[in-house]
Amino acid sequence: MNCYIDTNIFDKILEAPNRDLIIKKIKQKGIIPLPSALNLCEILSTSNEKRKNDLIDTYYTIKNEYFPLKPYPWLLREFVEAVEKGEEDIEVNYHIEINKFTEDVRKELKSIQGIELEKYIQGARKFVQDNREKIEITDEKSFFAYADRNVDIFINIFNSICDALGIKHNLNKEQILGIRFSQKMP
Repeated sequence: MNCYIDTNIFDKILEAPNRDLIIKKIKQKGIIPLPSALNLCEILSTSNEKRKNDLIDTYYTIKNEYFPLKPYPWLLREFVEAVEKGEEDIEVNYHIEINKFTEDVRKELKSIQGIELEKYIQGARKFVQDNREKIEITDEKSFFAYADRNVDIFINIFNSICDALGIKHNLNKEQILGIRFSQKMP
């Protein structure tokens, strides 16, 4: 089973008193951790040098033989371009090591995180809060069930994220929904 590993998971595993057992169970259960290049960039932003080195060690211990996933803005941009060109596949993994280039990637990702995307996220939260009673949202699961039935919500979210990340596209409703329902994994 493929499983995306968020950066905070590396922190939790590092802090766990049974760290080695957790890593052993991940491997025994056949879980294929999919860290991202963004994970490595976030780890490299850790100011405490010892903690950073321990997190790097945990990162390399947990990650599988695949290269990590590309950063999400790159994936979205490449996915949009592939759909516009009629291509069905994109390369989702990215060969990244700790070097000068990694630091450049880290700076780029840090510069696009934040203000525009955060404004969008706050807007999405406000939409859910303002419409909670109208659309009968009682928890996260009911919201996603509602969103699945109302594809215009996904299209709006998709377009807002693209706008926030500066990704221009000419996709129609069907193409956007094709991205939404795509199930291919590496």
